[in-house]
Amino acid sequence: MIIRLVQDIRKALENELYFVALSSALTLPDICGKAAYPTERSSRKRYILWYDEEIGKYEKNPEDKDDKQNLKAKTELEKRVRELYEHGRKKDPEVFKDDIKLDKHKIYTVVQYLQDINLSRTDLDAKGVAFQSFMGEFFRGDFGQFFTPNPIVEFIVNSINIDKDWKVLDTSCGSGGFLLYALKTIRDEANEIYGENAESSSWKDYWHEFAEKHLFGIEINEQISRVAKMNMIIHDDGHTNIITNDGLKNNKTLEIENRNLKFQDGTFDLIMTNPPFGSTIKADEVNYYKEYELFEKNLGITEIKDRIADDNNKKKWRASQSTEILFLERCYKYLNEENGYLAIVVPDGILTNSTSQYVRDWLVEKFKILAVVSLPQHTFSHVKAGVKSSILFLKKHPKVVTQKFEQTLKDVKALVQKEKDLDKEQRTERMLDLYKERIFQFVNDYKVLMIEVENIGYDATGKKIEGSELPEVAKRIKSII
Repeated sequence: MIIRLVQDIRKALENELYFVALSSALTLPDICGKAAYPTERSSRKRYILWYDEEIGKYEKNPEDKDDKQNLKAKTELEKRVRELYEHGRKKDPEVFKDDIKLDKHKIYTVVQYLQDINLSRTDLDAKGVAFQSFMGEFFRGDFGQFFTPNPIVEFIVNSINIDKDWKVLDTSCGSGGFLLYALKTIRDEANEIYGENAESSSWKDYWHEFAEKHLFGIEINEQISRVAKMNMIIHDDGHTNIITNDGLKNNKTLEIENRNLKFQDGTFDLIMTNPPFGSTIKADEVNYYKEYELFEKNLGITEIKDRIADDNNKKKWRASQSTEILFLERCYKYLNEENGYLAIVVPDGILTNSTSQYVRDWLVEKFKILAVVSLPQHTFSHVKAGVKSSILFLKKHPKVVTQKFEQTLKDVKALVQKEKDLDKEQRTERMLDLYKERIFQFVNDYKVLMIEVENIGYDATGKKIEGSELPEVAKRIKSII
């Protein structure tokens, strides 16, 4: 296999496919390490063991072959790099948390390779490939996190007419994919506007203000939050408002714990997110469960019977709730009423399971459902997640609509209470029927775009395939948003 790969690299070089050759060459040490040490689980340890055994023994002490002039140059460069790093650490100690562990010789080698590369002129996809190569363990799910594949991220972003004045949030931002592609959209827009004057101060102000003041992310894992910040810095910044915290906590808690006053309910124009699936929040383990309607029992059209029958409208609480369901409500609270859009990846169980009907009722009450895109089973297979999923595109109802639900329930209860000829059970059924009849009059008078996608541009292994349906679907959704 290794010989075949070496042959492929040589063939790529002969055909001047230099990026292909480089990408393939970078995988060789990992493959050799895996072949030599198959029982070692850590790819980093495999590489070190293989390198020390096969390559390191031939290396000499770098200082043995350095003349005084080269040694002085390396020492000065090391000093300069460390000073720059400390400057960055003062600005953002969370990102630049660890010390530089490279010696002057390795720093010199790295700078030699990178000094001719202008990151500001390098396109997003190329930076993404490089970043994922360096941070491979994160993107392979070795840290228990599943990242949204770029084709899905790009599809969601391309489905929405993002405005540079919008506030954009990802409540489970991972490595920052949604935020990066949102930034790319605004940068592309700036390129079209300024054309030949791209790189001017006006051009930079156009998109950099969006990056600095309009992009927000929350990530619960500290390591991955740092990765997201580094990713944003590499891609022309926008890391300022990425914080480490539980995305299900309320904005007041975030203010206190992160000293960031910008995560206010009712202020975000767009949320794009792929929240964690399958985890359960127990009521006795968190102090915020009573903040969530979706933690309540007897919620929604199909489960409201007991509440209708209860004149005191007393709330009852579930013992636990799924994280993906709670994130729906947390996102709802963050969105503004005038222009609040949500694009969220959800497991299909929310849309199909009979036990989740109350969630669907809640969605109808809180959002206008714009589109539902069903994804194939293999969408997340190559990032170690096999849950069948769909993408919901939603627009938050104005308060006047949600108030109709509350008023309708009050009106129905008042009306039926006057019907003295009914016993308690009959009265409850009558209330339920009237409530359903009346609310459907103002929530079911629109069409929902429903699309099942089979070809998403890659297979179960993540390998690219031709004929992706996503670009065309994105155009259809964009036309209605």
